[in-house]
Amino acid sequence: MEITVDGPSACIVIVGAFLMQFIVIGYLKSAGILMREFQAYFNCSNTLILFVTSTTLSLINILSPLFSVLSRRVPLRWMVVTSGLTICLSMCLLYLAFSLPLWVACLGFCTGACLSACYSSVICKVNECFERRRDLANGICFAGSSAGAVAMPLVFTELADRYSVSGCCLLIGAYFLHLVIVGMLIPTSIVTQKHSDTDSQDASKKVAPDAHGASFVGSSSQFGSRFGELAGCPTPSAKPGGARSRSSTGRYSCSDGQPGRQRHDSSARGRLASLSRSQRILTLIYIVATMLSNLGFTTQYVVYPLFLAEFAVPTSTTAVLVAVSGLSDLVARVLTGCLSDRFSWWRKSSIAIFGMTIMGVVCIFTAFCSVSLTDPTNRTVLFAAYAVLAGASGGVYMSIVTSILVLFVGIVNLSIVHSIVCSSWTLSTFPGQTLLGYLKDRTGTFKYSFAIAGLCMICASVVLFLERLVTRDNVDVKDQEAFAGRLLPASDGCGGADGAGKNLVPTIRISEDACDESHVDHGIAEVANGNSNGEIRVEK
Repeated sequence: MEITVDGPSACIVIVGAFLMQFIVIGYLKSAGILMREFQAYFNCSNTLILFVTSTTLSLINILSPLFSVLSRRVPLRWMVVTSGLTICLSMCLLYLAFSLPLWVACLGFCTGACLSACYSSVICKVNECFERRRDLANGICFAGSSAGAVAMPLVFTELADRYSVSGCCLLIGAYFLHLVIVGMLIPTSIVTQKHSDTDSQDASKKVAPDAHGASFVGSSSQFGSRFGELAGCPTPSAKPGGARSRSSTGRYSCSDGQPGRQRHDSSARGRLASLSRSQRILTLIYIVATMLSNLGFTTQYVVYPLFLAEFAVPTSTTAVLVAVSGLSDLVARVLTGCLSDRFSWWRKSSIAIFGMTIMGVVCIFTAFCSVSLTDPTNRTVLFAAYAVLAGASGGVYMSIVTSILVLFVGIVNLSIVHSIVCSSWTLSTFPGQTLLGYLKDRTGTFKYSFAIAGLCMICASVVLFLERLVTRDNVDVKDQEAFAGRLLPASDGCGGADGAGKNLVPTIRISEDACDESHVDHGIAEVANGNSNGEIRVEK
């Protein structure tokens, strides 16, 4: 199956990614409901319960780099299909020989390892299939996890009431079997959108002053050839009919026959070596922030139902509250995806920091206020308010953080960098959740565990703020949108007439040390498609 970038066929990938998020994250966000049933059946400690959930999350993340490299040799479609079949078979085995050790092995280790094959890779595939509406595509993709959080708590509660715990495991296997459908929706190849000769001629007429349609200051041969290729000039690697196919590294050939960019090594080591110093620092910042945010973000979904059990909240009410949180998350992700394509990088970063801060504050407030409330009705209202606010703020953060990472490292390096960021979750999630469960066994309450999760999310927002200090040295503050590939009016006479604000020419100023080719792709495409006359200024 061949997919065209930004074409109607790319919507198929969104459907598959939405379904993947619904299955994988919907299960993880509903795990707290299941863990209450398993804990009552096995009469096991909270430490063991959180050990199983943290093992699943850790394996999903720590194996991401391995499957990212493997997906370049084995079709991602068959990796996803194999994962669904393997989980289904393991759940059937657990149903036939139901025991505590086998439950830990199948639900913790096997499920986590298999889900790792599809989670990070499918997200990166969505970003490869979209350029102009990438944020909207990410918003719809991640909304699948929220939809799963709405539906699955109620479903799992009904399954636990109607069937035995062992029978529920068999139905979980059938649930994960739907990953086979996800695999069939994964494309085998991706080509860029076709440009007709008429569009190319129109673009050449609209953009002057030179043959390529823009003036370049700095590395003119490097970015000039890139602009000519995006403007529709013939390239040696162009396919018949005008469709241009990505290479194995995701890069394009130069259009003027000049060497231009050197083709980078397609291996994981080569792609990491191609990152600039600032890109590596930004990746490290996101690794630390992700470790903290996901320790709090994932823990509160598991701890929240167990925390409600301390106040004798019925399982059915708990399922409804988790579903309300998922619904709030769903609305926030879709709205963020629809609007954030218009936002600058600076505004996206501010929204991500604000969302994670609000979620941490709400988590801490709920942990301590719920203990002081004696009226069950007021306590239920507090838990409902937490579900709405935490779901909305978490949805905003998770929807926008991937698009920010794309701007920093480029779409070419996204798969390996995203998998490394995901694998870093293990360094905090696995020991963190296990220790929080041990803390509950020692103190007799989840209040402190819940508050620590909120504190971790606040610390994550502080770490995310450090990215501004890194990018400030590479990009002028007034040109922050240029760093995100958007065109800004030039000032101080740069491309303008008389330097007095008349006939200003949109300019892209980018530091060569900080930029990746994907950072300028959008801006160049705007000029190439005739949406704006422009100048691309590359500063050394």
